[in-house]
Amino acid sequence: MRISHQDAMRIVTEMSGIIDYPVNMMNDRGTIIASTDPKRIGQFHEGASQIVERNLDRMNVENDNEYAGAREGVNFPILFQNTIVGVVGITGKRAEVAKYGEIIKKMTEILLLDSYLKEQKLRDETIRNRFLEEWIFTENAEQDPSFPERGKSIGIDVEKARRVFILSPEGMTDCDETAEGRRLAEQMEKAVRGRLKREQGCLVLRSGDKMFCIASRRTDEQMKRLAAAVQGEAEEEFEIPFFAGIDGSQAGLFSVYAACRQAEKALRAARSRRGSRLRLYDEVTVDIFLNEISDARKKEYIRRIFRGCGDEEVKEWVRLLEVFFRANDSISKAAEELFMHKNTLQYRLKKLVEETGLDARTMPPRSSTLRCCFTASCIRRRAHSETDKGLFLRTENRAGFCRP
Repeated sequence: MRISHQDAMRIVTEMSGIIDYPVNMMNDRGTIIASTDPKRIGQFHEGASQIVERNLDRMNVENDNEYAGAREGVNFPILFQNTIVGVVGITGKRAEVAKYGEIIKKMTEILLLDSYLKEQKLRDETIRNRFLEEWIFTENAEQDPSFPERGKSIGIDVEKARRVFILSPEGMTDCDETAEGRRLAEQMEKAVRGRLKREQGCLVLRSGDKMFCIASRRTDEQMKRLAAAVQGEAEEEFEIPFFAGIDGSQAGLFSVYAACRQAEKALRAARSRRGSRLRLYDEVTVDIFLNEISDARKKEYIRRIFRGCGDEEVKEWVRLLEVFFRANDSISKAAEELFMHKNTLQYRLKKLVEETGLDARTMPPRSSTLRCCFTASCIRRRAHSETDKGLFLRTENRAGFCRP
């Protein structure tokens, strides 16, 4: 084990503060690597060198001229796994500082062991995270003959059937670009890991603002309960909304990569719709396809459906249809949410039939959902990405909902 300068300085500072005497630390070559006297750092300490070479239990230095680079005081070897890895010395009158020697030696060894264990834990986490990254982001990773064995070496059985859900906080897309963002994201990851420790066999990897949570095989309802519980606790602790996407029931049987891609699509659907912030891939319908279609295609579709209509007219129709479909075609519920009389809503829907031949009251549910969601998605995207007035929609007809 090599003692780092950073660890040595931390220990020297802490020890000298306890005993109120100068403390030095030397490496296994006798070089002073940390000292309460900065001028001594880098100097050769003959006494320390003698301790290492002769495997001594301690060395007393009677005066400043007895050993090169050494001053009056006491020096003790630092042992790690029964090997001398360095020397700790206390400067001062031997009669005064000798009583602190064994205590400082033991405390130094304890602090070094603690530092070593932390480094090992960090190293193990790095190896584990790199493996998870490969598993999550590399297609057909499981087909590499060495992959299962590599997983077993770090306690991960990649041959078990898995389920995946992804948790993502609102408004933290760029979290890794600032120190504060990274700190908050790491706190969130720690909280999610802590919650999932209660569940057997769960793994967590944060990538940007997404926390990939790999669970053992569960039913859809069990996955919903698990994701909702983690989501709810995260929202309560951090006081911001979290979105969650759950994979399909079959993807994780064969590929975690495929399960993660499905969970990502479900997550995008959760972000794009009002209402529930948790979506299951197998229950998502048109949202999956909407997120796969480019903005250009969406704009082209809107031009065809609403040609001749102005932006505000389109938004009004979209709002009306969204509310109507969300109310499960209930005139009363939709009118109440729109702050509109039921007769007025009936009139508007009849106007829609007159102008387009499309009756929202008799459309098949999936067809109407497609029209409403597709239109709303395009309008929302346009608000952020298009600045050229009139490029998206041309106003030629003020008829409300225009015939395609």
